[in-house]
Amino acid sequence: MDSQKKNSLVSTSQFDGLWEALSSQSIIDVFVVQGLILPTDAEKIKERYNNNLAIERFLLSNKILSREAINKAYSIILKLPFVSISNLAIPEKILRIIPDRIGKKYLVVPFSLKNNVLNLAVGSPGEIFLPQNRGLETIARSKGLILELFVSTPNDIIGVLNRGIKKGDLLLSQGSLPVIFLRNRNIPLKCLQLLPLDFIKRYRIAIFEQVSETEYRVALEDPYSSKTKEIIEYLKKNNSLDLEEFSTSGSDIDYLISLYSKGIGIESKELTERRNLSQEKSEVGEAFNSLKEIVDSIVPGSGPEITMETEQKAMIKPKIQLEDNSNKKLTKAEEIQYEMNATKRSEEEERNIGKLLGGKDIKSVDDIKKIVAENSIPKLVAGIISFALSLGSSDIHLEPEAKKLRVRYRVDGVLRDIIQLPADLGPQITSRIKILGVMKLDETRIPQDGRFSVNFQDREIDVRLSVLPTVYGEKAVMRILDKSQGILSLEDLGFVGSAFRIMMEEIKKPYGVILATGPTGSGKSTTLYAILNRINQPGVNVVTLEDPVEYEVPGVNQCQIRPKIGFSFAEGLRSILRQDPNIIMVGEIRDSDTAGMATHAALTGHLVLTTLHTNDAASALPRLINMGVEAFLITSSVNLIIAQRLVRRICLKCREKIQIPSALKEQVETEIKAIPKSNKEDIARVKGEIQFYKGRGCKECTEGYKGRLGVYELLVMSDEVESLAVGKRPASEIKDAAIKSGMLTMKQDGILKALDGLTTIDEVLLTTGGIGEGETIGSMIQKAQSITSAAEKTPAPLPEEPKENKPVKKIRPLNE
Repeated sequence: MDSQKKNSLVSTSQFDGLWEALSSQSIIDVFVVQGLILPTDAEKIKERYNNNLAIERFLLSNKILSREAINKAYSIILKLPFVSISNLAIPEKILRIIPDRIGKKYLVVPFSLKNNVLNLAVGSPGEIFLPQNRGLETIARSKGLILELFVSTPNDIIGVLNRGIKKGDLLLSQGSLPVIFLRNRNIPLKCLQLLPLDFIKRYRIAIFEQVSETEYRVALEDPYSSKTKEIIEYLKKNNSLDLEEFSTSGSDIDYLISLYSKGIGIESKELTERRNLSQEKSEVGEAFNSLKEIVDSIVPGSGPEITMETEQKAMIKPKIQLEDNSNKKLTKAEEIQYEMNATKRSEEEERNIGKLLGGKDIKSVDDIKKIVAENSIPKLVAGIISFALSLGSSDIHLEPEAKKLRVRYRVDGVLRDIIQLPADLGPQITSRIKILGVMKLDETRIPQDGRFSVNFQDREIDVRLSVLPTVYGEKAVMRILDKSQGILSLEDLGFVGSAFRIMMEEIKKPYGVILATGPTGSGKSTTLYAILNRINQPGVNVVTLEDPVEYEVPGVNQCQIRPKIGFSFAEGLRSILRQDPNIIMVGEIRDSDTAGMATHAALTGHLVLTTLHTNDAASALPRLINMGVEAFLITSSVNLIIAQRLVRRICLKCREKIQIPSALKEQVETEIKAIPKSNKEDIARVKGEIQFYKGRGCKECTEGYKGRLGVYELLVMSDEVESLAVGKRPASEIKDAAIKSGMLTMKQDGILKALDGLTTIDEVLLTTGGIGEGETIGSMIQKAQSITSAAEKTPAPLPEEPKENKPVKKIRPLNE
């Protein structure tokens, strides 16, 4: 038995060494290197808890990290392999080496015995090496065995112990190999290179460790396939090798391939020199190159036939010299950093939704339920995000309740219940997304904001995260921003008729303010991006201040404000004016300083694009005055005010005509007649008879809708509007004056788009406030939602009053 094998086995003195490692290194440092815990949080935790066992209990009790993540950290500190034995069939004679009561007490299970070396899975590494827990050493010594330790999880250990012995001497289960986690291990490059890279890529088989001169450990992605078994048997037989097999994941094989590829690049000069050595010195390379030929030959149609020459080559006994780093001394920090390089790459991979989900898109609630059964929180979070992207959702709501976690998606502006998860998953899911968003894990009393990015089908997705404490736990909302969608044009957004003409005229002006108004989520920022994209030219300097930067515009200098360090909209605007800008975009006017600076910038020769929260276009002028800006400055600087809402588009695949109640038809006709006669462009949009549409509902859409578009009203400054604003008249008077000047209201624009079959009249009424006197919002929604159904089943008219005084059976009205 060589020195490497001895170093991997656990003797009495090595138990002491493992205890020393646990005493001198903290698992919290591993999580810092992984990026799972902030350094400041780690210091606080270490100040409060002075040993790994206490830290472990804190992390578990607060559901900050899973038991699996914690045990993987132990495996790194202790330099022990991490395995899963949940699907392992274990011979009874091996199980009985450790008494059942000892196994349950210490959470250990023996799973393999070879040459007096007993492989032992440990589920509680923080406790097993305490000085008082040395019963395992005594048992092993009494049986003449040497222990080789592997770290696993308590669930795996308990699962094996509770299965009991069934039929013969095997614990019957799915497979017969332990599952090894390779991404937190240092894999010797020379071991990987024993098999050619093309071979590893093709057959998903890799050697990752040498145990003795002829004994190797091999990782198999598909260990139970007939092809893999045939290859392994042939390698053993024709090379006198002892291959200890482990099952692993596809992502782990990909990780080994990446190590191999990077190693080839780093050592290309060395490998070139190696190829030029004599036949005697390249014996190992020749042997394993011939193995590739042999393996190719046993897979039908994949390589040459086996010949006597190749069999003789395969019989060459490999002589593998591994690099000896035993004299190299590293500090504890360097050791952890070195050993965590692989895990850091693993964390980056975990942001790749496709890899976490095995390349599968989540397209149904059943898919989510299957992931829940796998008990993997990172995979579950990835699945929730993937399903949202498949549905075209803009927001994900995770809402804890007394007995469940409610998951809702906002699709086309409407929140929909998706699935209810067990309540105990709530803190774990929140911890996972807080880790991704680089937020404080141990702070659950105050709101927090964060952001992270994920990859989905080769698309870069930005996720803005907000966490809010509630009675039953932290509620999390994830806003999804798909960078790959690009910036929509003004036409795509729904600017038509007079709105498009006015917009094109105003954005050509060299200075002034263009103001987009509306509530949160009405598409104001999207409109400004469309304007920017239209007017951005090589001859102008465009600078933006945003919170956050949602879309990247080539050729535009985009700045992310950071109020916590004093970089606010107002402060940023002061700096921008010294950057020689032509066009400035300010994400939002939030205070009087920003309003004053934006007005000043417009008056000094800059075109300023910005947003404000108001209900309609006319209300923006009184709002700016109330923020402290002089009325005469506002009227001198503001060129255009755009008020907008978003309505859902009708699905073109299932669109059909509908009839509407006569009362509603009269209301629509009144609105159309109210369009000023001077606005010939929009009057021309009414073609023939009034006709409305709806979506029937199909597999391509959600309840007849797919996507959204805007409805707009554009207020251009006129002499009368300026006079009313300077006189500080109410918004209602300003609106009336704007309409007389030819302004089309949002409601009228929505009706015209409904007539074109782009949206439904229901959507227009809901978003533009089409309600009667005394009606509540709730009754408005009920009324709007019943329009279509009412049209389809219009009641028969009441019978005329009979001349005779006979009782008449009355028909119940619709609202009863």
